[in-house]
Amino acid sequence: MTSSKGLRRHIIPIAIILAASIVLGVVYGVLLSGRGALAFPQAPAVCTYALRGAIVSTAQPSLLTGSSFITPELVEKVLNKAKSDGCRALVLTVDSPGGEVVASHDIYRRLISFREETRKTVVIYMASVAASGGYYISLGADHIIANPGTMTGSVGAIGTLISFKRLLDDLGIDVVTVKSGEYKDVGSSLREITDMDIEFMREIVNSAFKQFESVVRESRGQKLSPQFEREIFNAKIFVGSEALKAGLVDEVGTFEDAVKRARELAGLPRDAPVRELRVATTSIFQLPISISIGDGPLSPVGMKILYIEPSHISDYLFTTGVRAWRFQSP
Repeated sequence: MTSSKGLRRHIIPIAIILAASIVLGVVYGVLLSGRGALAFPQAPAVCTYALRGAIVSTAQPSLLTGSSFITPELVEKVLNKAKSDGCRALVLTVDSPGGEVVASHDIYRRLISFREETRKTVVIYMASVAASGGYYISLGADHIIANPGTMTGSVGAIGTLISFKRLLDDLGIDVVTVKSGEYKDVGSSLREITDMDIEFMREIVNSAFKQFESVVRESRGQKLSPQFEREIFNAKIFVGSEALKAGLVDEVGTFEDAVKRARELAGLPRDAPVRELRVATTSIFQLPISISIGDGPLSPVGMKILYIEPSHISDYLFTTGVRAWRFQSP
């Protein structure tokens, strides 16, 4: 009898400890997953995230880890995280030479919508390069800070036409195209590039440029310097202090300056914490960064319309056996 009571005295505390451990494990799992209703209150903070790489519409998985591209989906995930009560301001580091026209505009609009819906402050900190599409998406913020060495600007669009005709001839491959109208294979990489292809591309590039110009004028307004206007809209690249003089950015400084400015604009105390956001990203290996028109599997390299800093476009062009014309917006 005595031994039975002693056994119970030992078993009961152990059972209580085990039950408490299970409950705490479940609660921790719910909090960690971010999908539960339970959450500990967090002090108002400046949240941060770094957007790095070319701007593309979609990312495909690969064996590589991490992500070197910026997509609207990724930005949407970041913004959803920043909607939590703990984030009063968001500092986005942009390090991008640009990319797709549609993706750049999509991200810009998402940033504008986020600010309008949440009334939260968004500050862009430009790292090594935030040019062309990288500058375009930055225009969605309340405040833009460039590093003194940042390369930015490059306000323009660029188009590329590629022909594999000579390569196909050398390989003895004949291609016959059946089309419903004369414009159906515009930009095709399977034949010689024609004057009509070039003119068609020019119209699209100019249209994309006008959209970019309109967004810059609307976003920067009176901040743009008339003295630099011609250079700005001729796709000149500006470095740090030059960009400030031209009115393309609001301030020159460091990442720490961007965090400090975000605190001020959001009305946060000087010691408000900084919290780095973490979102699930998709690994990718190789993507065409283009709006493609034309002929099946080869169309992604047949026609490209991009907001990209020109020196980076060579990363996406084949050079062997390819005849190509490049031109950019006026």
